[in-house]
Amino acid sequence: MTAALELVRRGYQATVFEKSKKPGGMLMYGVPMYRLPEDILLAEIEEIEKDGVEIITGVEFGVDVSFPDLRRKGYKAFLLAVGLQAGRILPIPGHDLPDVFSAVPFLRAVNSGEKPKIGKEIIVIGGGNVAVDVARCAVRLGAEKVKMVCLEKFEEMPAFSWEIEEALEEGVEINCSWGPKAIASENGKIRGLEVIQCTAVFDEEGRFNPQFCETVTNFISGDTVIFSIGQAGDLSFLKGTEVEIDERGRLKVNLQTLQTNVPDVFACGEIVTGPSTCIGSIGHAHEAVISIDQYLQGKDLTEGRPKFRLVEYPDYPSLPKEMFEKERLRSKMPVLSPEKRKTNFNQIELGFSDEDARKEAYRCLQCLSGNCTGCSFCARVCPAFAIKIERKEGWGAKDYQVDLSLCIYCGFCEEQCPTRAIRLTKQFEKTADDPKKFTFSKKELLRKVEK
Repeated sequence: MTAALELVRRGYQATVFEKSKKPGGMLMYGVPMYRLPEDILLAEIEEIEKDGVEIITGVEFGVDVSFPDLRRKGYKAFLLAVGLQAGRILPIPGHDLPDVFSAVPFLRAVNSGEKPKIGKEIIVIGGGNVAVDVARCAVRLGAEKVKMVCLEKFEEMPAFSWEIEEALEEGVEINCSWGPKAIASENGKIRGLEVIQCTAVFDEEGRFNPQFCETVTNFISGDTVIFSIGQAGDLSFLKGTEVEIDERGRLKVNLQTLQTNVPDVFACGEIVTGPSTCIGSIGHAHEAVISIDQYLQGKDLTEGRPKFRLVEYPDYPSLPKEMFEKERLRSKMPVLSPEKRKTNFNQIELGFSDEDARKEAYRCLQCLSGNCTGCSFCARVCPAFAIKIERKEGWGAKDYQVDLSLCIYCGFCEEQCPTRAIRLTKQFEKTADDPKKFTFSKKELLRKVEK
């Protein structure tokens, strides 16, 4: 839908073919409604339709429509943005028992208004955000006990910290550093999960390579097991086409242009990148639109396209909040109490008050870090043209100087600086003693932070 909207804005006609009854993809069927209410999502989709995007639901590609059919109707380019719609289940003993589920179909059933038949004691295997979603949905479906089991240590869990915190508040039990060995059963009914201790999740090179201590085992009781260990693509609809699929079951594309081996077929999102975030897939769609636009104009798809590099940022230790000014701290989003929220799928976030919303916006616009970000706002507002900014080669590299022979000391630069890197000082008066010091470097204007 993002790609279709962007194409319409570029002057094209765009149609979205959706297999499900409702549009929205994983936002509609994968994100629990207590996080993203359906009425809000549908309202956003309605705005997309108002802008000219045609959305046709209940149409399965490869069954109801095909590339040849659509080409005959005049469609000139195609974008496959089907995501990872299938779940994964570990082939351990007992994985084929009736009360074993995978996360994606489970969440789809919940969001479709169905009530999956689960027991009273649920075991969720996995430690990511989807696993937390599954666990919290199970709580809302009436499970008496929900237990998460993951390979990672608590501090290594890939789920967002606030999601973990809210799950714990709702009574979810988290069992860390355990790997599933077998699902125990009796007369076809699940009794629990046999696990072994996981001593390390990643090897020395940072690759996923779990190590186990076979002699340290445990038994976690339960009557339902839900695997949340990853997602997979379902590209069966491409059978009989020339579009190539890689060994991981994802679409093969030129990573710079997102074009498949079939010239008029492009792809984006998780079916290309693997598991990602919603906003990551949305960003990927914008890149695909650039390629489709240039393809339809007969241009070189690489023209003007940057070659993306994976930038690795150093890990910084967390800092105590006490060292920061109160106005720089994030406002905490008010939420429903655990007692009120765990019995239903109502949105749990209540929203900021007007005062807190303004405070958060101001905190972003005026971060008060004291570091120059090279935004050049100071030079733009200076009425005397006293500030000169020079950009050097490299990421974020810049230098600026203030010519105090021109400065009228109006304070506009200090007023607009979003980080408070500029502070008016008494340096100006000192120039009377030394006329050569009319120009001052950035270093002399930076705010001094008291230790």
